[in-house]
Amino acid sequence: MERIAPSAPLPASWFSRDATQAAPDLVGRVLVHRDTDGTVSRRRIVETEAYMPDDPACHAYLKVTNRTRIMYGPPGHAYVYLIYGMHHCLNFVTGPEGSPQAVLVRALEAWSDEVPKRYAGPGRVCRALGVNLTDNGALLDPSIGRLWVEESLPAEGKPEVVAGPRIGISQGMDFPWRWYWKGHKAVSVVKRAK
Repeated sequence: MERIAPSAPLPASWFSRDATQAAPDLVGRVLVHRDTDGTVSRRRIVETEAYMPDDPACHAYLKVTNRTRIMYGPPGHAYVYLIYGMHHCLNFVTGPEGSPQAVLVRALEAWSDEVPKRYAGPGRVCRALGVNLTDNGALLDPSIGRLWVEESLPAEGKPEVVAGPRIGISQGMDFPWRWYWKGHKAVSVVKRAK
């Protein structure tokens, strides 16, 4: 039995706005993952971060590389990279084509019978879902891929979203471009938020 009912997938055009607009609006929406055996799981997004072209913390800041080329492409694709040689991170490409932007998925909800922080942190999200570099560049579309986002919000409506500084970066730390679901126990870090 599914714990979250399926809803309409967000089209690629939904991601065509700036990352700073898409990131807070993704909080409360549903990330869907289809495993290799066909099993589908749905989890609410509880924390995101935005990265913009003029942002020194953005991988595509002032340069195009083989790794960041996907960020310059059309919106609505997955941008997956490896950090510290061991953790994969899942991002959604946003903004108009040619403007490198992305939203990092920082945390997903865990069910009441799971460890609350199982999906708290981008590396944990990818590890739990089996997301890796083979997903890089995939269109977020259920008809052809294994990752997509559905528009469904909680029954009680859009959650209260709090903005704060991003985590784990050495530049652009002052931009309040991390958003999280206020009071949700699966948020990765709360103490630094404003």
